[in-house]
Amino acid sequence: MAMLMNRDVESMMVEKQDEKDVPILKEDQDRINRFARLSSKLELEKDKVSKMKTQLENCKDALQAVEEFGLMAEEGDTIKISVGEVFMNVEQEEGEAKINELTAEVESDLAKKEKECKDIEKEMAELKVILYAKFGKTINLEMDPDE
Repeated sequence: MAMLMNRDVESMMVEKQDEKDVPILKEDQDRINRFARLSSKLELEKDKVSKMKTQLENCKDALQAVEEFGLMAEEGDTIKISVGEVFMNVEQEEGEAKINELTAEVESDLAKKEKECKDIEKEMAELKVILYAKFGKTINLEMDPDE
């Protein structure tokens, strides 16, 4: 209900000449429900992708900082790196290896999430074709650009 408060409901209404009296079958309702679930899931997955991209940038920044430390450090100097909620003292090479490992893991997870998003978008596009073919302009399956 809160989502409708900021929308112009009148502009979302179907024009009288565009109205079609089409019976809604159980299969149609199942497709509409599937589309809605996919839409919600896609939003969540896109948020995860965004967070992963930020995490990847942080890994690259951390790697650069460790490399700069290595240029200025003397032999035997250690650098503190954060592993979860703990800071560990490590030498430059070990720090670089750990960050490279973490970067590779994030890149792999990011690729999987992006593929998952593409798969969801593909299924949503297929459902749109089916639903728009039957219901025409009487159904709105477009995402709200403000959300």
